Amino acid sequence: MKKYTVADYLHHRLAELGLTHLFGVAGNYTAPLLDTILADPDSKVALVNMPNELCAGYAADAYARIKGISAVAVTYSVGSFHLLNPIAGAFVEQIPIVVINGSLTNKEWINVGQIGLIYSHSLSDPMSNLNVFRQVTIAAERISNGIEAPFQIDAALSACVSRSGPVYLEVLEDVWRATCQPPAAPLPIGQSYVTNTSNESTLAQALEATKDLILKYQDPFFWVGSE
Repeated sequence: MKKYTVADYLHHRLAELGLTHLFGVAGNYTAPLLDTILADPDSKVALVNMPNELCAGYAADAYARIKGISAVAVTYSVGSFHLLNPIAGAFVEQIPIVVINGSLTNKEWINVGQIGLIYSHSLSDPMSNLNVFRQVTIAAERISNGIEAPFQIDAALSACVSRSGPVYLEVLEDVWRATCQPPAAPLPIGQSYVTNTSNESTLAQALEATKDLILKYQDPFFWVGSE
């Protein structure tokens, strides 16, 4: 019987959110996730290989504006930092994008800390990518074991949908293949996750100012949007 892994879990949750395409640039640290998707004959998620991470990020931005949410997968540092600009833009514009970044294995990170060995695409600070993306996402998780992985994935995805903004999931390479419990219930998305509520006083002032502008001009033109 095939074991259920963290890669399976994220694949399941992405499909549950209605994603039919995963944009990205293939890399060694996300390969287990990509292989899992490709190996599933019933997968509802198609991989869309892009020329570079900038293209992948902006494609994900456009997809999310049309479909409501999107996802993009890159590899550590050299890929993720190239993705930074489109994700920063999505953060400003409140576009829900799931950023999936692969990282070194747990053993490799121990070697980095103990003997200073630097692996492909890595830096000496294991939190470097996480700390950068914390500045341009509404939730950021570094997933280092299979036990906590489902909770971390669900928390980030729920925030992405409920609060409408990009989120960051960094999964260590060996953790993709770690076993975990399959989803026991639908993704928990509800009002408890919503934090961007309007200020009543500011809203009242904005409405009054809008009314004054409408009455001031003979033929007002309306361009409606969240900003």
